[in-house]
Amino acid sequence: MRQARWSLNGYRAVHDTARPIVRAVDLTVTYESGPALDRVSFEVYKGERLAVVGPNGAGKSTLFKVIAGILQPTAGRIEIYGGVPGEHICVAYVPQRSVVDWRFPVTVYDVVMMGRVGRIGLLRRPGREDHQKVQQALARVGLSDFVSRQIAQLSGGQQQRMFLARALAQEAELMLLDEPFTGLDLPSQNDLLDLLERLQREGITLMISLHDLNLAAQHFTRVMLLNRSLIALGSPQEVLNTQTLLAAYGGQLHILSEQVGQVVLGDTCCDGGEHGA
Repeated sequence: MRQARWSLNGYRAVHDTARPIVRAVDLTVTYESGPALDRVSFEVYKGERLAVVGPNGAGKSTLFKVIAGILQPTAGRIEIYGGVPGEHICVAYVPQRSVVDWRFPVTVYDVVMMGRVGRIGLLRRPGREDHQKVQQALARVGLSDFVSRQIAQLSGGQQQRMFLARALAQEAELMLLDEPFTGLDLPSQNDLLDLLERLQREGITLMISLHDLNLAAQHFTRVMLLNRSLIALGSPQEVLNTQTLLAAYGGQLHILSEQVGQVVLGDTCCDGGEHGA
């Protein structure tokens, strides 16, 4: 079944919903500093919640930017419902908090309204429906009382919920969250997990990059293990085992316990992104 999608600036993108929501074929991205992704192929289906794990510099951020249409691959291709990524406004990308300029003078409401730009066009003013969508999105993530706050005045968990509200206002069907749990305390992590579970039940597809393998094992039914190339893709039990983890992490693997499906990993991760991206 093919469904037409229109933005108010007249752009049309067509969804072939019989196809995977994301399909990568021999996806390769090379920077001046070297390869970030090397012939990566996979499929993601509507309504999945997929954890993308791997060491720092594995290409996780690069992968999300290619899916979102921000970066062009060096070789291979990414398809969104069978089409080109940049043609679709149903894909929302939430970057790492460390790359956001939190001093920028915008409010929570401003940021969430940015999610409507693809629908209303750059040169048109938001209408009643756009304001309703923003208000509904803020209510769904519990930020209705924070609309006038400058974004730096939010806690880390509230900042993540603000970006999810922007994706909801965008009416995104696929959300790409890059390290959303980094820097959050345990209650904030649990609140965010609860919200993501609700979004998945509503049919939204989620791809979430993580460093915490225990979190991936406990809260995701499917895991992608990446280190520039695709090491493994499947259930946590299939992916998070000694052989595949050694292939991905090498000397960064310090402690491993496979009791009750748990994995403990020492990883030299950081918040600096990958290849400067």
